[in-house]
Amino acid sequence: MRRAVFSLLLMSLVAASPATQPADTQIQALINQLGDLRSSVREKATSELIAKGVSARAALVEASRSDDPEIASRASMILRNLPWDLPTDPPAIRDLLRKYNGLSPEQRTNAVRDLSNMPNNLGWQALMRLLREETDQSTRWQIVWHIRTSWSQPPEPEKVDMVAARRKSAQAIDTTADDAPLLTLAAAAWVEEKKDLATQLYYRAVLAAEFPTNAAFDVGEIDTAYRAAIGLLDQQQMYDDIARLMRHKAQSAPGDLNSIAGVPEGVCELFTLHAKVGPLSGFGDDCLRFGRFLLRPPVLYTLSYQLLRKQHTLLSQSIDRVACVSGGTDPALHLQVGQFLQRNGWPRPAIREYRTFLALQKENESLEDKLKIANTQLALGILYGQASDRLNAAKAIEAGLATLEPLPVAIMRTRDGRSFSGEDAKRDLKAEMNGHYLQDALAREDQAEVAKRIKLLVDLNPEDSEIVQEMVAYFTKTGDLATADKLFAGPEQKLRERLKKDDSPMQQNSLAWYLARCGRKLDEALALAQQAVAADPKNVALIDTLAEVHFQMGHQAEAIELESKALKMEPGRPELELQLRRFKQGKK
Repeated sequence: MRRAVFSLLLMSLVAASPATQPADTQIQALINQLGDLRSSVREKATSELIAKGVSARAALVEASRSDDPEIASRASMILRNLPWDLPTDPPAIRDLLRKYNGLSPEQRTNAVRDLSNMPNNLGWQALMRLLREETDQSTRWQIVWHIRTSWSQPPEPEKVDMVAARRKSAQAIDTTADDAPLLTLAAAAWVEEKKDLATQLYYRAVLAAEFPTNAAFDVGEIDTAYRAAIGLLDQQQMYDDIARLMRHKAQSAPGDLNSIAGVPEGVCELFTLHAKVGPLSGFGDDCLRFGRFLLRPPVLYTLSYQLLRKQHTLLSQSIDRVACVSGGTDPALHLQVGQFLQRNGWPRPAIREYRTFLALQKENESLEDKLKIANTQLALGILYGQASDRLNAAKAIEAGLATLEPLPVAIMRTRDGRSFSGEDAKRDLKAEMNGHYLQDALAREDQAEVAKRIKLLVDLNPEDSEIVQEMVAYFTKTGDLATADKLFAGPEQKLRERLKKDDSPMQQNSLAWYLARCGRKLDEALALAQQAVAADPKNVALIDTLAEVHFQMGHQAEAIELESKALKMEPGRPELELQLRRFKQGKK
C-alpha cells in the first residue's frame, strides 16, 4: 500500500513539471561562433546576439560559464549590454535596473541591498533574476548574503509572511547545475525542513566553489556553506565526505588568508579530522599530496594525537616535543599554533606553545604586543583549568589581569552566551581566579585558604555555575544550608531558563552537571544526562556528565565504566583522566 502511494506521488510530480522546451538553435549557433578562430565571425555573432536582446539572455548566461574562455568572456560582455529590466517590472524596479549596467561593483552592491530591502518583496523577482544571470561572481555572493541573512534571525512580526515567501521561493530554485551561489541559497532555505536535502546541496555548493583569497569577494558565504556542510555531515558521521570537502578547500585555497603557521587552514582541518576519527581512507594519499607541510607544527601535532589514540604514547610525546621545537624562535608562530591546539581541545600541547610564546615575546612599549600577552595569559588560565591544574590556572588569570590593569583598554569577555565589559568583566575574571584558588585549597585541605577564598567569592557574587557549585558544596558541608540554598538557586534558575528556550543535549548536560556537582535533585540530573547521551552518544562531555551523576548517586562501577569509555574515545584529555582517578578513589 505504501509503495503504491509513493508511485502515485512520483507520477503527479513528473506530470506537474513543465515540459522541456526545444533549444533555440539559431542562438546556440551564434554562441558557438563566439569561439571561432576568425575575428570577423566572432564580431558578427556578437552583434547579432546583442540584437536578439533578452531572448538570448538564458543561453548567454549558460555560455558565460563555458569552459572555453573566449566564449565565456564574450558572452559575459554581451550580457553586460543587455537590459536587466522587464516590461512586467514595477516602475521603481525598472528605473533601478536601467542604471545597473553602468554601476561600479560597489554601486551594484548598494543596488542589491536596495532591492533586498524593498517592502513586501517588491524587489524579489529582480533580485533572483540578478542572482541567476549576473556574470560577476562577487555580486552574486553579495545577493546570497543579503537574502540569507534576511531570514537568519527571527523576523519582526510584520515581516513574517515576507520572509516565509522568500524562503519558499528559494526552495523552488532549479538546482540541476553545479552553481555554487544558487545551491548555497537553496540549501539555506531547506536546512530547517529537510536536512538531508540541505546537506546534499551544501556539499555540492562547496565542491563547485573556489575558496577566495580575498575575504570581501564572497562576504564569507563560501566558508559559511563549508561550515554548514561539515556540521550536517558530522551529525551523520559521514567523515569521508567531510574529508573530501577539506581536500577541496586545501587544494583550491593553497595560500588562504587563514593559514596556521604557514599551513593552509584546509590542510590543518583535514589532518585534524584524520587525527580525531581516522585515519580515514585516503590518508596515505593526503600525506603525499600535502607532504611539504608534514613537518610543520600544526600537522605534526595532529599526527601526534593520532598516535596517542592508537596508544603509542611515547612516540606521540616525542613528536609533540619535535613539533614545539620546529616552531623555532618566532613568537607569532607559537601563538598561532597554540590557538589552533586550543580550538581543537588539546590543552597540554597548547599550554606548551603559549608558554613558549610568552618566553620568546620581547618586552616593548607596543600596546598590541601587551594585549597579546594578556590574552595569552588569560587563555592559559582556561587551559590550566581544563587540565585540572587549579593553582596555575589562578596564577595565569592573575597575571593576565595585572598585565591589563595599566593598559588604556576596556576588558571584554564572553561566557555562557553573555558578554561582559569593563568592571563587570574584571569582576567575572576575579571570580574565576578565586574559584581556581578555592579548588586548589580544597584539594590541599588548607582550611584557612578555603575560608579566605570563600569570603572573597561571596563579595564578588559570581554567576559562573562552576564556581557556585564549589561554594554550595562548601556551605552544605559546613552546615550553612540557608547560604547554600541561596547560592544554588540563581544559576539553577538561569540554566532552567536556557533549557526552556533550547532543549538541546548541551543544555540538558549543563543543568545535569550543575545538579550533580551540587549533589541535588540527582534523579532529575540522571534523566537529563541520559537523554543528552542518547541524543549525542559520541560526545565525551555528555558521557562525562552521566558518569558524574552516577558517581554522586553512589553508582561507582557505572561511573568508572562510562569515564573509561570517554577516555578511550578521546585519550589524553587531562580532565577525563582526573575524573577516572577520582571515581576509582571514591572521592566525591
